[in-house]
Amino acid sequence: MIRVLKAEWIKLRRSPLPLLVLAIPLLYSGFMIWYFSGRTITAQLQITIYDAYFQVWAAIVVPLGAGLLPGLMSHQEAQAGSFQGFLASRTPRPLLYLGKLVMLVLLSAFSTALAVSVLILGVQYLLGIPLSPAPFVGGALVAELATIPLLAVQLWISFALGLGPAVGVGAAGVLLGALSLTSLGDYYWRFLPWGWAARFVMAPGAAFYYGIVPGLEGAPVAAVAFLLLTLVGGLLWFERWEGRKAND
Repeated sequence: MIRVLKAEWIKLRRSPLPLLVLAIPLLYSGFMIWYFSGRTITAQLQITIYDAYFQVWAAIVVPLGAGLLPGLMSHQEAQAGSFQGFLASRTPRPLLYLGKLVMLVLLSAFSTALAVSVLILGVQYLLGIPLSPAPFVGGALVAELATIPLLAVQLWISFALGLGPAVGVGAAGVLLGALSLTSLGDYYWRFLPWGWAARFVMAPGAAFYYGIVPGLEGAPVAAVAFLLLTLVGGLLWFERWEGRKAND
């Protein structure tokens, strides 16, 4: 697997993916630091920052990123010989597929960690607002775990259908993620993979600031089951896949 990941990184380092993974968290966290600059420091301000930061990250950035990153990764392989060089590798196909997924998880985890680190340091040292890192670190971890099922299904979609449909599904996921935060989504969110991150990420904040753990209504079990189904299904499908043209 290490060899597969090294090969993936060599292919990706000249693509737009590393720039996106760096730019998106820096721009988003920078915007949030600016947004909260000049605010009167109160006991409630830290909670407001947590809620605003993670609601937008989980409901908008996560669905879009989970569609864009696999889509670009698949598009790069399509441009390089319509997947034929990739599929003709001597590496077993399950390792090829898992190598893509693990690389996506690593890129996503780095982006999430960078975003939260910049926010914590910026709020504390640039704005002078006292901030407890613990709930933000917990929120980042939960957000990343909730992103993995989306990356698994979006990688499958990206290989099968291409960049456009993958980004389109991610855009639709933004609507579903936003819906999950409303009263309309109080019941349906547990069945919406694109809404899990937006709901799950509120748990560390609620536990730290209020001492309560919100009921997740079996959604974590559904998320694990969804991940296993999409992972196994994607691997079985990829074993028989013969590629597609770059413009398909």
